[in-house]
Amino acid sequence: MADNSSPDYEALYRKAEAERRQAEELRRQAEEREAREAELRRQAEGLRRQAEEREAREAVLRRQAEEREAREAELRRQAEEREAREKVRSQPTTLEELMKGCHDSFSRPLQVGTPSRSTKGSIPPPTGKYCPTSLRSWSSCPVQLQEIYESVFTYLQPAGKDAPRLFTSLLELEGLGRRYSSRKLQSEKDLEHYERTAVEDHVHDIIAELCKIPDARERFRLGDGIMFENHENLLQTSEESDVQLLDESGTKNPKPDSFCIHRINDSTNTLVTTV
Repeated sequence: MADNSSPDYEALYRKAEAERRQAEELRRQAEEREAREAELRRQAEGLRRQAEEREAREAVLRRQAEEREAREAELRRQAEEREAREKVRSQPTTLEELMKGCHDSFSRPLQVGTPSRSTKGSIPPPTGKYCPTSLRSWSSCPVQLQEIYESVFTYLQPAGKDAPRLFTSLLELEGLGRRYSSRKLQSEKDLEHYERTAVEDHVHDIIAELCKIPDARERFRLGDGIMFENHENLLQTSEESDVQLLDESGTKNPKPDSFCIHRINDSTNTLVTTV
């Protein structure tokens, strides 16, 4: 007769085997879960790194764009300043701007050549001209010139008002100035050309503007304007011009050059002074 109280080893084995398989499955699932979580962490780290790299690239691009915009803004500013300077330089000048422009473009760069390279020749005798027998100091000259200068300014550059732009542009003055600064004065003809272009033409323009103001024209007794003349034997009559003056060597002895200033009134010219 069998003993019903003995354990069922086969059932116990099956139970233990089932529990082992279950535990093994749980471990496998746990390992897979950990692997998935590790992969997710790796992917997340990769995404974070990619995001940081993208942000870094975007920051570089933003910085480059900002630098490019800054350079373009600077170029625009320089172009605007250059355009503004060119506009100022190309527009007519005020009296004060004209005076400074002539000083900077003509007086300051003026150079005289060395005597050894200058033109040679004898000085013509002052025949037919008035010559002083004595010289006296004109002590009040600076004061009188300053008074005239200030008077001219009251008409052409009045205080408290926008000065009218009436004269040669700085651009033109600078262009003429470069011609004179590129060469030294070597002859009387060089000096005559300089005197005409750098001085007389601008004095003529100033007086022409003063003549448009009745009070100024009356105050300075300008008439309708002035005319400069500077050429040889200007004051000779036709009869005198036919006479040849011979020096001791028998060569022609010309009369000295004459520099004259005429005041114009209607159709008449009045000689103001001659040198």
